[in-house]
Amino acid sequence: MVAASSSAIVGSPFKLVAVGALALTAATTLLTWTSRNGIDSWGLAHDDGFLVILASAVGVVLVTRRIKAAWIAPGFVAVLLIRDISRVRGTDFDVGLGLWLGTVLALLAAVLLIGDLVIDIQRAGRSDEDP
Repeated sequence: MVAASSSAIVGSPFKLVAVGALALTAATTLLTWTSRNGIDSWGLAHDDGFLVILASAVGVVLVTRRIKAAWIAPGFVAVLLIRDISRVRGTDFDVGLGLWLGTVLALLAAVLLIGDLVIDIQRAGRSDEDP
């Protein structure tokens, strides 16, 4: 019953998985983002950590409100984390699991939401063609 009600709020299974991926993306700020000489730094210690949480939360709200442009929030997070990875790789720090996992999850959410948008557009096109 819980899965049915949450699916009704979110819509398609793609959106449901995307919401989960966004929640996990925000949670990656609690993981290691950088490390150096055995000292780890988690995502909330970085400037972009709070931005990742905020953008992920905005993405969840956009999906639950059925806003078609909801893919922009996880796309923004993915670009932000990819930028952070490239910046960290340019230093003597190591990229932590949180940055890698957050990037993958944000990309997954963006791809799922874009895929769901394309499917909706195709359905609308088919229903317009029916007499």
